[in-house]
Amino acid sequence: MEIFRSHSANKFEYGVTNSGNGPALVKFAVVKNNEKAIQYWHDIPNLENFTQSYISNRTISSQRTVTPILHRGDNADTYLAADQLVSIEL
Repeated sequence: MEIFRSHSANKFEYGVTNSGNGPALVKFAVVKNNEKAIQYWHDIPNLENFTQSYISNRTISSQRTVTPILHRGDNADTYLAADQLVSIEL
């Protein structure tokens, strides 16, 4: 499993890719902001207007990517700044 971030002037996303040969079962995911576990992405200050997908309790097929959070539009730099305090553990 690979966790990555991608960004441009008006897009920010986190992705989780199963790079293995077979399906991967994600039993749980822990997202932390400033070393404190959060329950929802909107628990991170200043993040708004995003699309969210769940990564816990799901099977990800080989060579597939799940996008836990995606923002398109203005304020992508706000997400990049918040990223400095975010960690994801599978």
